[in-house]
Amino acid sequence: MKKILSMVIGIILVATVFAACSKAPVNDDSNLESDNSATIQDETPSENDFAYPTEESSQNSKPRTYKKNVIMSFNAVQGCVIYDQSYDSNGYLESCQFHKKCEACGYVSNSNGQARGNLSTSYHCTQCGNNQTVEIVANFECVEVPYDN
Repeated sequence: MKKILSMVIGIILVATVFAACSKAPVNDDSNLESDNSATIQDETPSENDFAYPTEESSQNSKPRTYKKNVIMSFNAVQGCVIYDQSYDSNGYLESCQFHKKCEACGYVSNSNGQARGNLSTSYHCTQCGNNQTVEIVANFECVEVPYDN
């Protein structure tokens, strides 16, 4: 029964393909010549289609830019002290270096940390044993940045 059903479906598919192919438009010689002349005329550009660069247009052209979210500033909310910031090639902030600081006793650790955006972590003070959170917030802004050449 399955073999008969699959053969019937196969015959229907083959018949459908032949029916679709037979309905395709046929190009006889008269239609072919008129279609070619129309496309040749449409493909021929006129003199107004060309724009040659001039000195004025090249001097007045703006540099190409793209939109990018950049960091405008880093803020130490709690549990750290920011001591250094690094910038990218366009002069925008890229990352910051910080030391962890205990809010209870005021001890500042010698270990360095780095943040490239918002940061939230924990810190265990070795002096007083206080557990606290360390939080840095980066303020982002969308700006137009020129493409690197």
